[in-house]
Amino acid sequence: MTDMSDSHESRANSHFNKHHLNKSIVLYDATCRLCVDSVRFLKSKNKQNNLLFYPLQSEIATIIFKYYIKAPVCDSVILIRKLTIYKWLYYTKSEAIIRCAAFLDFPWSLFRLLLILPASLRDFFYDIIARYRYNLFGKNVQCNSCHR
Repeated sequence: MTDMSDSHESRANSHFNKHHLNKSIVLYDATCRLCVDSVRFLKSKNKQNNLLFYPLQSEIATIIFKYYIKAPVCDSVILIRKLTIYKWLYYTKSEAIIRCAAFLDFPWSLFRLLLILPASLRDFFYDIIARYRYNLFGKNVQCNSCHR
C-alpha cells in the first residue's frame, strides 16, 4: 500500500475504515435517476441501517477500488460485504441488487429468492435495463448529498 500520510486520500481512507466496520456498501451511479431512486427505496426499507451508499463517482468509491476490492471500475451497481478486516467480497449487476434484498425488511427480503434463476438470465435483463436506463428513467446531475 502506498504511503498516504497527510494527504486528502489518507483522510478519506481513514474515514472509510472508521465508518464501515460492520456495514455493507452499495456503490451506485449517482447520475442515474433509477439508481438514485433505488437507493432511496433501499434506505427506507433497511431498518437495521446496515447498508451504506456511495456514488461510483465519489472519492470513497475510488479508494474502495484502489485499496479494497481490486475490481475493475465499472458502471454497474456493486454490493460489497466485509468478511474480515482484510477480506472483502463484492457482487455486481443483478446479483448485487438481489443480495441487497437480504438487508431489507419482510416482505422485501423475499426478493432474494430470485437468486435461484441462472445468473446469465438475470444479467441479460439487468444489461438491457442498464443500457437504456437514462432513456427510460432520466439522468440526474450528480448528487453528492445522496451518498450517506
